[in-house]
Amino acid sequence: MIISRHASSPSPFTLQDLMDLAQDPRYRPSTRRRNTIVFRKLIRHFGPIPVQDLTRQAILQCLANTQCSASTAVLELRILRAALVKATALGLVQAPIVQSLFPRSRVIRPPRHRRPLTPQEVLQILQSSESWIQSPILFAIHTGLRFHELANLKWEHVDWERGQLTVPDRSVFEGRRIPLLKTARMILDRLRSLNSCSGILFTTPRGRCLDQGTSALVRESARKAGIPDSHFHDFRTTFVAWCADAGVPNIPLAEIAGCSKLSVFSWIVEPRPEDVLKHLPERNNFVKMAKLLKQNPSALNPIIVP
Repeated sequence: MIISRHASSPSPFTLQDLMDLAQDPRYRPSTRRRNTIVFRKLIRHFGPIPVQDLTRQAILQCLANTQCSASTAVLELRILRAALVKATALGLVQAPIVQSLFPRSRVIRPPRHRRPLTPQEVLQILQSSESWIQSPILFAIHTGLRFHELANLKWEHVDWERGQLTVPDRSVFEGRRIPLLKTARMILDRLRSLNSCSGILFTTPRGRCLDQGTSALVRESARKAGIPDSHFHDFRTTFVAWCADAGVPNIPLAEIAGCSKLSVFSWIVEPRPEDVLKHLPERNNFVKMAKLLKQNPSALNPIIVP
């Protein structure tokens, strides 16, 4: 247990204490592993020195010496800053120390051009992806799950009788229900016939949970398909847009997507709380996607081919 200590105490707050603080059991295992890697790197470089003795220049020099990429350096700085902010909130580190290491600055980032994919673009991404990634991609398009929700999805979250999913408990919008469309139900039925239906639903070929490496592989597949700047979150955007095209009202669509306001489009002026599933069997992009999968079985995982 970490005890609050001040800079004047003989045993000040150290990097080792900060690493222990970052191992919150509520974090995902992949997050805890990443935090451990970052802090072990810092401890190897600086030793177990007090946090108050660190300087911003020394931290940047440490990251430069490791010859990591710019994106990795930004991620490691973000992890260190998050841990320091948490320690400050608990009274373990003085606020001026955090301000000296991470001064407030306004960062102007280019806007993300999120747009829904067409069925043809989805097919191109699937054909450029490894076979084991194709099932999570298509399932995300037909459920609108966020990446961390999909990665934590277990068989116990599937309600076969009602034909719906329950979002994993760690989600911000826990407890929401997502109806299973025909293609999503087909994927689950075929996966059920291949395994014991216990534990995590989607895993890597080594049996591990989906992580940021999986998301990177999806971006690489999209790049190979000629769709640059595409991310896994685009599949969620695609699901929302395709549902809107099918005539799903705003209120039930917001409940399924797990958001208080649909910022992708303003679809319906006066939404009516109607049944979602009765709109989806109509002719729309979900149907077009199923036809494309049926017409192009080559280079596709048999699990996702109708």
